[in-house]
Amino acid sequence: MKSKKGYAYFVELALAIIIIFIVLSSYIESEQTIYNYKQNENSRQNSWQILKNLDEFYIIDSANFSKVNTYVDASLDYFTSFDLEYYNTSGCFPVDNGVLGSNYTKCETINASIKNNIISSFYTRSTSGVSESVRIYIWRKI
Repeated sequence: MKSKKGYAYFVELALAIIIIFIVLSSYIESEQTIYNYKQNENSRQNSWQILKNLDEFYIIDSANFSKVNTYVDASLDYFTSFDLEYYNTSGCFPVDNGVLGSNYTKCETINASIKNNIISSFYTRSTSGVSESVRIYIWRKI
């Protein structure tokens, strides 16, 4: 009669390898989630800082959004896209390639091809008692 010690040892070894693989893969996945969160948070802070810089240098102006568009485009890397929206007491106006939309819209559409991982920053300033806001959406192209 043959002993089944070899078979039991093989099953124990296989189970140990599977358990180690599950533990390591969940650890790697959690590290990737933390990395994505940090990257998104950095993008959010950078986009808010871009809008703040634009305000400090008096570039945010409803009459000239081409400068805003150029500055934002130059501030982001090649793999990052963006959309802008302008808010005032009249409503929300989309900014398309530096041109402020002439018609009030609800600003519900974003030109992103991938709708996940979109970062949004909102910056409000007050000039002469009238508040204006600019919202920037940024996302990775890849």
